[in-house]
Amino acid sequence: MNQTNKPQERVFDKIVERIKSFKGIRYDIDVAELLGMTQSAFAERKRRNSLPFQELIEFCDNEGVPYDWLLDGRGSDPNAGDFAKVNVYAMAGAGDGRDFEGKEPIESVILPSDYARTGLVAIKVRGESMEPTIYDGAIVGVDSEDRQIIDGKVYAVWIPYEGAVIKRVFIDPEKMILKSDNDRFPTSSIPLREISDRENIIIGRVAWVLQKF
Repeated sequence: MNQTNKPQERVFDKIVERIKSFKGIRYDIDVAELLGMTQSAFAERKRRNSLPFQELIEFCDNEGVPYDWLLDGRGSDPNAGDFAKVNVYAMAGAGDGRDFEGKEPIESVILPSDYARTGLVAIKVRGESMEPTIYDGAIVGVDSEDRQIIDGKVYAVWIPYEGAVIKRVFIDPEKMILKSDNDRFPTSSIPLREISDRENIIIGRVAWVLQKF
């Protein structure tokens, strides 16, 4: 008995449409540019329904998009309520002020919506002082609404003339102790008599860490 062959599923077309929806773009030429492909190479791949796997993987890594979702729609849509695009800011220098969200973001990532709740600011860490807990280049979520100090928790702290740092904070009767998890970096402290507004020193508690090992 002859079986009627079903037309081949146009997987490439569906992936292209997901990218357009995610990025808010309309044309194939824009998708080709996002994937780092020439228009002719993109058009040939699309005609043959041949997936450029390396380019798609790099797109997912750069945009924080779940690969399974892009490939076949499995999992949660990054544009749906389960996920949110989160702006990432650089660590503020001594003269930059503490209002991170008033600055220009350096990048963005797609994260679960809980990671982007009100008061959370994503900051990119520079330096090795908190390794192996937090590595250079990690993105930390700082909860600016949680500034009450609990001994041993990790906070973003504003140090005059230095700027924002990530440290483990302890309080004793006379000083605030700022400890690095990396033993190669010294422990520092700020006398409590020099802190007129303790909550103004604490930018917020580190609520989550996003990093590669």
